[in-house]
Amino acid sequence: MVPGKKLEDGEAEEVVIEILRKEGPLTTVQIEERVQKRGEECPDSVVLFLSKLRLKGIIKGEVSREHRGWLWWVGDK
Repeated sequence: MVPGKKLEDGEAEEVVIEILRKEGPLTTVQIEERVQKRGEECPDSVVLFLSKLRLKGIIKGEVSREHRGWLWWVGDK
C-alpha cells in the first residue's frame, strides 16, 4: 500500500475527531483503517498519536477486553 499524505498534528486531530464523532467508539486498528482509507496518515504511529490526544483530553480511551485493545471515543461513550 502506498503511504498516504502525512498530516500535521492539527489536521490529524480534526480527522480523528471527525471520524469518532461520526462513527462512535472505535479501536486503534479501526481508526487507522479509516484514516488510511482517506489517503492520509497520522504524524506519529496511530497508537502514539491517539495516546497524545487522550493525554491532552481531546479524546477518551480505555483498554477493552471485548475489543482486545484500546477503544477510543469523543465525549461520553
